[in-house]
Amino acid sequence: MIYPDDRGFWMGRADWIGVFLRSDPLMEHVVFEISAGFSNFDEFVAGQIESFFPNIGVSHPKYDIPGYEVRRNKDIGFEEYFFVSQNDPIGHVVICSNPDANGIFISCHVYARYAPDVSILLESDILRPIPGLSSWEAPSWEETWPTFLPIANRSREIAHCLDVTDLIAAGITPDQTPPKDPTKFLEECREGLTN
Repeated sequence: MIYPDDRGFWMGRADWIGVFLRSDPLMEHVVFEISAGFSNFDEFVAGQIESFFPNIGVSHPKYDIPGYEVRRNKDIGFEEYFFVSQNDPIGHVVICSNPDANGIFISCHVYARYAPDVSILLESDILRPIPGLSSWEAPSWEETWPTFLPIANRSREIAHCLDVTDLIAAGITPDQTPPKDPTKFLEECREGLTN
């Protein structure tokens, strides 16, 4: 995490949301967190660039991916990249750290703007398998980076489906009953939005 205090909630802590996340092929190996208290998404991005990623460019052409401005960190003893989306009208950025000999990053964090409230930051940490403990293989870089925008969009979709701000403002008490089938949470939410 990039902040020092407890302003976020890891969504997998809620049992039924954890079931849903593990059932979603896009989010099954992602730790998804909703954080509040940031002044706004643009200031977060500007602060990261100013403080940690002043250099535009890559040390290896494989990280120069289409649709992103790529920035690298100051010389701090390890490799870290900041990918700023140029094709996402709502906005997301990705921080990836420490590529191994095969060019696979140890960690990548997708930070997405939540349009209804820009002080909320949606963070999706793409997990890597633990050698000897995990039953799945790490995807290659070529398989990983195309998931950045879909993960940002999915995190916004989940946050929107959980957002009860409008209901509370309208004086309606939100239904706090977990879905009977958590794996259908997003599908049922989408149906509710179109009805």
